[in-house]
Amino acid sequence: MRIAIFDLGSNVFNLLIAQVSKGLCISEKIVKEPARIGVGGFQKGELSTQSLSAAIGAFNKLYEVVKSYPNIEAIKIFATSAVRDSANGALFAKMIEEKFGQKIEIISGDREAELIYKGVRESIILYNETILILDIGGGSNELIIADRDKILWKESYPLGIIRMKELLQPSDPITAAQIKSIKSI
Repeated sequence: MRIAIFDLGSNVFNLLIAQVSKGLCISEKIVKEPARIGVGGFQKGELSTQSLSAAIGAFNKLYEVVKSYPNIEAIKIFATSAVRDSANGALFAKMIEEKFGQKIEIISGDREAELIYKGVRESIILYNETILILDIGGGSNELIIADRDKILWKESYPLGIIRMKELLQPSDPITAAQIKSIKSI
């Protein structure tokens, strides 16, 4: 069975097209599209009109890739921090459903951490040891302690790079005074 999985992150939208057979997932294509849906929205608590428009455009580019593949039997779409933490995240999901006929699952940070673990487990060999997985995102960071068989602990923190940049507003390059101020927080 050929599937398409969308990961609608706060900074980048990812698309995985894979062949799944007998529990084995073989990646066929991975496409990344900058969406930056979270930009300007974390401090205000809602996605801006500009970021919604850019995100719809980014999704459209990835959806065109899906349409070019024959025999896609299932499409799963997951939205993360920017969408789940915004007052109008459901509006974005509704816009996607109306324009593309696809439903978005807006996932919790806990579910995001679980899916990150499953993705890592499928993409690299995990030996019989305990590991720490860290996913640094635009809106949140997930920490997962796990082994090859199960998650031992997981947590999602609203400390993603876009969120922190909006909160701290550093100059480029950052000044010594700004570094000192950040360290005192």
